[in-house]
Amino acid sequence: EASLDSILETESIALFIERTKAVRPDFQPMGAELKTLAQICLKLDGLPLAIELAAARMKLFSLEGLKDQLDTNLGTLRSDLRDVPARHKTLWDAIAWSYDLLAAPEQMLFARSAVFHGGRSIPAIQEVCGFDLELDILDSLESLMNKNLIKHVEGAGGEPRFIMLETIHEYAREKLEGFGETQTSNERHARYFTDYVEQAKSDLRGGPDQMRWLRRLDDEHENLLSALEWSFSDWNLELGLRLV
Repeated sequence: EASLDSILETESIALFIERTKAVRPDFQPMGAELKTLAQICLKLDGLPLAIELAAARMKLFSLEGLKDQLDTNLGTLRSDLRDVPARHKTLWDAIAWSYDLLAAPEQMLFARSAVFHGGRSIPAIQEVCGFDLELDILDSLESLMNKNLIKHVEGAGGEPRFIMLETIHEYAREKLEGFGETQTSNERHARYFTDYVEQAKSDLRGGPDQMRWLRRLDDEHENLLSALEWSFSDWNLELGLRLV
């Protein structure tokens, strides 16, 4: 809903335009094109490296075409630039630079965290992702934060929650698929949140904890939708109906 002038003044937009002009000197987005450009920069989480790599692809795509590519696959950001370090050749390699610094159990914890949407609480991470891993969850979350792979936010009642930028989230999903744990992790995620809402059921009809549970469920809205979608798409109908 921002004005066109305020969009143009945004650092990520200015960087994209500047880098695109290196490959398309006549590039000057106006009107609806600026809105599309804003959506692209939001998709890339405003990360300077991601924006530079996307701008380099403007010699191949229109803004709308680039947005469609990124909506389908962030791996579009393959860079052929020769004057950058090897680890910066692709956005994936830049994220991998941090991922490779993790101990093996932390790498698995990071990959399993990809099943969450919109945030993760510590108890949820412990239950869904921490099984059979020899690690301390709090120490591991601090390690992921130190390597900029997750961010800390405050949830309902001050409860700590953790989020991933979308670019990092997609990288984690690829790692989870590589480990062959997508199905198992999705099932644990769906079962956890079905059990979670069943705990809330009696309080939602009234009582002193009603508002606390409503705020908690609001925080978990995207996780609940994801769990519901997975349950029915995987024909786990009993679990899906319990959640409904």
